[in-house]
Amino acid sequence: MWQHFLLLQCAGCQEELKEGQALIALERQWHIWCFKCRTCDSVLHGEYMGKDGIPYCEKDYQKQFGVKCAYCSRYISGKVLQAGDNHHFHPTCARCTKCGDPFGDGEEMYLQGTAIWHPRCGPGPTENGTVLNGSLENGHCTDGESGKEGGRDFDRMSSSAVSEMQASWRY
Repeated sequence: MWQHFLLLQCAGCQEELKEGQALIALERQWHIWCFKCRTCDSVLHGEYMGKDGIPYCEKDYQKQFGVKCAYCSRYISGKVLQAGDNHHFHPTCARCTKCGDPFGDGEEMYLQGTAIWHPRCGPGPTENGTVLNGSLENGHCTDGESGKEGGRDFDRMSSSAVSEMQASWRY
């Protein structure tokens, strides 16, 4: 009678795993010495980052796939505030450009260029840094004469709205 033995293969070298040689990471089994960063080839002990089933050290992962904070320019790990399509912040770095207070989870904000601010802080900055007196109409601030504040629209958004407003907290 034939017995079928399931040979476990290392996800790194494709060779057989023997008892006591394996670790499980990224939903696969690896020889301890084969679990390496794809970029720098360093054996990974403890913390690592994975993308598409491939292991990376945190430094190389951040260089290739990381998101930088628009305020401090450091890579973001964990909770991220995204405002618009291209503005990402650490939760502690997302501060109103007018009053300097942080934004809370779910709090509304305005976005124009790289400036974000609370609705309570009034109309937004213009190109030259001065603030025009304006009124709020349908989420856009206008200066009454040009129909736009400083000739430009700005968007009103919530830090918990994910869809068309493009501002969200994510983990």
